[in-house]
Amino acid sequence: MQQIISACTSCFTRRFSINPFVKLAIVCGLFIPAAIANADDLYSIPDMQKLERTFERVAENVRPSVVSISTRRLFEMRSGGERMVPHSQGSGLVYRSNGFIITNHHVVEGADEITVVVSDGSRRGYDARVIQFDPRADLAVLKIDAQNLRVAPLSDLADVRRGQWVFTMGNPFGLANDDGNTSVSFGTVGTIGRSLTGLISSANNDRYYGNLIQTDASINPGNSGGPLFDLNGRVVGVNTAMVSGSGVDEGLGFAIPISARTRRIISQLADGQVVRYGYLGVTITDPDVNDVRNRSVLTGRGALIKDLTGDASASPAARAGLQVGDVVTEFDGQIVLDSDHLIRLVGETPIGREIDVAYIRNQQHKIAKVQLAERVETVLARRSHGVWSEGDGLPQIDWYGATLVEPTHSFIQAKGLSQSDAGIYVLECTRGSKLHRRGLRNGDMIDRIDGKRVQSFRELKMFESEFGKQFTLELRTGKKITVRK
Repeated sequence: MQQIISACTSCFTRRFSINPFVKLAIVCGLFIPAAIANADDLYSIPDMQKLERTFERVAENVRPSVVSISTRRLFEMRSGGERMVPHSQGSGLVYRSNGFIITNHHVVEGADEITVVVSDGSRRGYDARVIQFDPRADLAVLKIDAQNLRVAPLSDLADVRRGQWVFTMGNPFGLANDDGNTSVSFGTVGTIGRSLTGLISSANNDRYYGNLIQTDASINPGNSGGPLFDLNGRVVGVNTAMVSGSGVDEGLGFAIPISARTRRIISQLADGQVVRYGYLGVTITDPDVNDVRNRSVLTGRGALIKDLTGDASASPAARAGLQVGDVVTEFDGQIVLDSDHLIRLVGETPIGREIDVAYIRNQQHKIAKVQLAERVETVLARRSHGVWSEGDGLPQIDWYGATLVEPTHSFIQAKGLSQSDAGIYVLECTRGSKLHRRGLRNGDMIDRIDGKRVQSFRELKMFESEFGKQFTLELRTGKKITVRK
């Protein structure tokens, strides 16, 4: 099991836990060795009961704004036919009173059906649809047919302090899937600005998990997408991940902070707009002691380029002449503090804009002009959900009910393929189409048709003219699909 997992993963493990009121007493200093305790050291029972009632009131005020989410996916049975099977479970919070719900993208990713239950005691399940999503920020906005829901008030990262009390509420292990009876827990903010980018196991390698809030409030599988909120009932973060060796909460949970950036993204998603990010085309890390000494880099500053995404046709940085080993010190006039800072600066810059990038190579200061592009992974994720954006730039055609993508060089590099390995990529295979009924699915790679290697639309059309009454597709997985015209 991965050490770091997203909180929507399903698993059940027995473990020792502390009763919440015992935990509260420990936090408040109620349990003090008798040898050193005196009456002045203890909180009075009435004071503890006031605090307890405060917690109860906060939980009850927030509960109507929290929802439980369960999804299902179409599964093809070996015996033939298809059926819906459970896919994922998670949580969400009400963003607009007329049924707009915030959650994590990974909660609804790959789902064919989404059900939302509001924590209003009605136990009513609503069919939900995805308004828009952002794979990189791991956020999505859903819509249900409901009115007069209680909106969750949003706080701001600037008001969050290390050590402050926070609460989580949601659908751990899917326990609230049927009745919407969401669970609450409390803890403290461990730290702010934690980065997990590149460490979390995900089918989507475009995720940016940086600048997170770390908390020891319980975040278990199923809590993803639910709120992390403060004593005022304001949402300070969206629960998204945990670090665990057992698959359940061990006191290291993480939430996407509510900040100006997060607010902007959520607002765009709720309005159905595509969120686009600038892309530099590099793999970076923080400079170490040797980099500081050998490259004349200021201690604790800059971002070292470890790798480039392919050649100049795939990487804007490579196209501008940047190389492995360069240390980026400024981006568009802003001093780069570290690698995570550079990621945020690049992502917030409009695509197509030309930026001055200052860097150090062989102890010499240089400047390159870089025109930012967009990540192919992000484009493909949008297209797989039928979301299009001007400037996506990947050649595609509709073929027998399937949307196919031609393997351009940038696509090949983004997918980690070689030119000789690339085939025609299946972006979306319409359910019920001829190819779908025969077993073709989203994300498949067509290597051969009737035994002939195919890597372009030109070859596809040429081979199509040679088809008889039927043809056979050979997929990258080894699967063969025979289709009658």
